[in-house]
Amino acid sequence: MKNENQNILELWKRLPKGCFTLQGVIFPKANMVIQDRKQEFAKSALKTIREIQSTGVDTLAKIADCLNKRGEKTARGGTWTATAVKRVLACAA
Repeated sequence: MKNENQNILELWKRLPKGCFTLQGVIFPKANMVIQDRKQEFAKSALKTIREIQSTGVDTLAKIADCLNKRGEKTARGGTWTATAVKRVLACAA
């Protein structure tokens, strides 16, 4: 068992950064795919956030409230919070 765990650890160390394995299959750069999707969502959400800001809404909490009232969902389908708005603004910067 110990040798098997050592072999797995050695294999893991040799994988290129950002890759992972599942049942022996190597999935390259999964993290990069996640980051690309995050950027795409941030770009689309940013347009709506900027539109809301142009009406004079200035706090993150108020922007989140406006997004929720419009029926907009976060990337995972949840409701907006001030922190989620802050993260989208940071991602788009």
